[in-house]
Amino acid sequence: MTQTEINFDLQLGRILRDKGMDQVSESAGEWKDTAGQMTDAWIEKVRTGVEFIGEDIRLDLQVAGLPSPHHHNAWSAVIGGRIRKWLKSGRIEVAGWAQGCDPKAHARRMVSYRKIG
Repeated sequence: MTQTEINFDLQLGRILRDKGMDQVSESAGEWKDTAGQMTDAWIEKVRTGVEFIGEDIRLDLQVAGLPSPHHHNAWSAVIGGRIRKWLKSGRIEVAGWAQGCDPKAHARRMVSYRKIG
C-alpha cells in the first residue's frame, strides 16, 4: 500500500465518520441542542491543565439530569463533535490515551484531552 492509498483511506474514514455522526445528530432533535450546550459548559468549567475523556463528560451530563438520547451513538456524535470544535479552536489539545471506566465501554482506550486555554 502506498502512502497515497493510506492517506486516502484515512480521509475517507473521517468523511464516513462525520457523515454517520451527522445523521445520528440530526435525528436527535432537541436533545442534541441541550447536550451540545451542556457539553460546552462542561468543557468551559474545566480548569487549564486538567485532562478528560468524552466518557467523563457523558457521565457528568447524565448525573446532571440529561436523559439518554434516542440512540446510544448520539452521545459520541454530539460530545465528539463539540470536542472537535474545541480542538480546532485551540482551547483543548490531545493529551494521550485513557481507558474508559464504564463497563459498557469494555475498558476501551479513548483519546484524552487537556484544557489549555
